[in-house]
Amino acid sequence: MESANRVTASAFLVAPIAAVPYKIHTILTDNGIPRYANGPTACYLSPQRPAIGLYARAGAGLPDIADAKDWIFDGTVEKDALPSDVVKALEANGHAFRDMD
Repeated sequence: MESANRVTASAFLVAPIAAVPYKIHTILTDNGIPRYANGPTACYLSPQRPAIGLYARAGAGLPDIADAKDWIFDGTVEKDALPSDVVKALEANGHAFRDMD
């Protein structure tokens, strides 16, 4: 796996900064590089609809269909950890919804 560079580090930090509605004071990292075997996927949750998860390619941000104020960044997961129908929708559309119940 190649080393993280300035662009990778910036993308890693911009997503959570853009997703939270308050000022972030400190971000702690392990100073490592992404370790995703099958590509990272960003997960967003909606406080208004907590049973629905929205997945997008990590670093891509929310898709145009979603209003950023309605979703909270909840971290990243490997595609291998997602159900196959979510992975197929993600690959076909660039995003996927998932019933979190």
